[in-house]
Amino acid sequence: PVFARSYARILRPLLPSSVRPRVLEAGCGTAATLHCLKAQRPDLSGFGIDSSRVAIEIARETERGSSFFMGDALNLSFRGGFDLVYSIGLIEHYCRERAVELLREKRRVTKEGGWVGAVVPARVGLLNLYEKCLGSQWLFAEEFPFSPSELQDLMERASLRDVRVHYVYAMTLLGVGRVSRGSSPSL
Repeated sequence: PVFARSYARILRPLLPSSVRPRVLEAGCGTAATLHCLKAQRPDLSGFGIDSSRVAIEIARETERGSSFFMGDALNLSFRGGFDLVYSIGLIEHYCRERAVELLREKRRVTKEGGWVGAVVPARVGLLNLYEKCLGSQWLFAEEFPFSPSELQDLMERASLRDVRVHYVYAMTLLGVGRVSRGSSPSL
């Protein structure tokens, strides 16, 4: 919950204040961050998608004011209209090219002027330092941590603008970028 509250504090100011914002967490897991966002902005309309049936069941029990669906973050079953679409602990499980595809898919369902976000493990962070001191490899074998510049570059390659990258507790990075339809995705 500590990380989820911190992510929500960074994401909340990105939501429009005058309308009921629509928010999607792609790869929502138990939707802890969506729950924290909803606590800070009770008027938001929350949605979550995950490939795990168990995660969706837990999310539905935890966050009763939002809608959760089974699905694929690379092929979101929404037409668009979200003010914020984000993922936590998702894109680092893919090679960089596939991660750009995930960001582009989130961008596709985000409205003009809305925001796309991604939380990833920091390449230079406390967990990595701890593991290097012990001589072990990355704890989560199929994850590819990011530096701030790598995350920013990836988000810009997905045609996101005004990209900002935040360190959270010296362990994770939260990158956000604005959607501008005036440009097509970079190749």
